[in-house]
Parts: sequence; structure tokens; C-alpha cells
Amino acid sequence: MKPTECYRVLGLKHDAEPRELHRAFKRLVLRYHPDRCGDDPVSRARFCEVTEAYAVLKRLRERPAPTDEPMDVCPRCDRVELLFRTLGGGRMCADCLLNRRRRLLPMTLWESIRCVGVMALQALALYFIVSTIWTGDLQHGAAAMACALGGFGVLAYHAWQADVVER
Repeated sequence: MKPTECYRVLGLKHDAEPRELHRAFKRLVLRYHPDRCGDDPVSRARFCEVTEAYAVLKRLRERPAPTDEPMDVCPRCDRVELLFRTLGGGRMCADCLLNRRRRLLPMTLWESIRCVGVMALQALALYFIVSTIWTGDLQHGAAAMACALGGFGVLAYHAWQADVVER
């Protein structure tokens, strides 16, 4: 949520004092609290919106002095974070820069099957490694290497393909 929206949600002007900010937050939380309003989805959504707005504004007010690291609103995810320069000259937070948030999305059926397949290849490679150590047969060692490289190859290909698609 952007700071301008936060002030609008709390019904404040941009130059509001910290005391006014806290008073507005307290008033709205008491008004829309789920214990007071029951299962009303509108008041529950409003309560969440008010608490998020207060958290963003509080974090903005507590941010370091301008001489310290540049904290601002990330243009990609709208969170107040420490921003880093990208190769293209833009600025974004570390999570967006490293694409961490996309890993939290639920996996599709194909991705789940692929993960199970890769784990099976790795388990087979481990079996062949143990078998090679136990029996001393080098053919099992070659099979272990093939399974391990196959599994890593599948993972590398899909990681490369995912990065290419997202750009």
C-alpha cells in the first residue's frame, strides 16, 4: 500500500502528527474490530486495510535519516523496504530483485510431478552410490552419475526456462 493511500484510509492529511496518526488508527480499529462487528466481511476488510495502513505509515516514520540507506516504496510490490539499484537503473526491494515472492506461489500439477521425478532420480542415484561402495562394482557408480546428472539437468533446464519466461 502506498503512503498516499494510507493517509486516505486513516482519514488524515500528509502532515499529520504521530499523535494524530495513532488516534485515528485507534478510533478506526475500535470501530471495525471483528470482535465488535462480528462476521461482517466489509468491516473485516476495512479493519485489515486500517491496520496495514498504520503499519506502513509507522514504518515510514521510523525509517532512518536520509543519510542512511534509502528506504522507500518498492515500485513492484508497493512495500516499504530498503531499495537497491537494478542493472537497468531502476530501484526495487531485495525480495523483488531476487524474485523470492514467486516461489511462494502454489505449484501446478506439472511442477509437482517434475519435483517428484527429480527426487526419484536423486534417490536412485543415492542407491547406486551406496551399491557401488558396498559391492565395488563401477557400473553402479556410472549409473549413479547418470541419474544424478539427469536430475540436475532437469532442474537446471526448468530453472533456466522459468527465468526466461519471466523476463
